[in-house]
Formats: sequence, structure tokens, C-alpha cells
Amino acid sequence: IGIIAQRLVRVICPHCKAPVEAPKEMLLALGYMPKDYEGVTFYKGKGCEECKYLGYSGRTGIYEMVPVTQEIRDLAIKRSSGADIKKVAMQQGMLTLRQYGWARVRDGLTTVEELLRVTQEDVHLEKSISEEMAKDKDHVIEGEFEL
Repeated sequence: IGIIAQRLVRVICPHCKAPVEAPKEMLLALGYMPKDYEGVTFYKGKGCEECKYLGYSGRTGIYEMVPVTQEIRDLAIKRSSGADIKKVAMQQGMLTLRQYGWARVRDGLTTVEELLRVTQEDVHLEKSISEEMAKDKDHVIEGEFEL
């Protein structure tokens, strides 16, 4: 049993896909520093007849999956905030929508702009949770989460 969130991101058109310079400001807005994207090639669709000059063709999902552990169940029963539940889920190894989407950017499937567009509301919450978790030196990630 689990909780799933999903967003659809547009896929870069394979017919006009071209490498572009790293969009540093957007990457910073997502919380990524230059060391986080070293060696990553970023792409954008230039726009062509195939994609009606949009640069995108189709969509794919990005997901956030939370197995309902006993700790998550207890928080839900206590009517804890979504932020508290998300914090515990992240401590247990959950990949966030943004993290899952970042893998799609690294794979050249979508753009940083698209990831920021669909996860903008999550960025500030995740940043504060991540900072809080970094302060906790005894933090242990449990669970089996992968892309």
C-alpha cells in the first residue's frame, strides 16, 4: 500500500533536439549547484515541422511514491501535516517528483524549464526539508527506492 503523486512533463522532440548550455539560474532555482550537473548535457527542442515548432513532442510521467510504513501510518492517523509526512518519507528514501524529474533531465528526455514548471511548488518545501535533514547527523535513509 502506498501513496503516489504524478506530474506530466513534456518530452523534447527527437527530431529537433539539440544540446544547449546549462541554464544556471533555473538549476539554482531547483537547488542544484554546478557540481550537481557536472558532465550532464542539457537539451532543448529547436522547433520543427514534426513538433509544430514547439520543441516538444508528447509527455511522460514523473512520480513520487511513498510506501505506507508504520511511521507514515502513525503520522496520517495523528493528522500530521503533508510536510511532516514528506519529511519522514524522504528520510526513508523516497524520491521526490523533482528528483525523479531530474533523472529525466539527465537522460535528455525533458528540459530543466519543464521540470521547474511542473515542480515549482515543491522546490521550497523540499529545500527546507533537505536542509533540516542535513543538520541531523544521525540521519539514516531506509527503504528500497530507485528509478
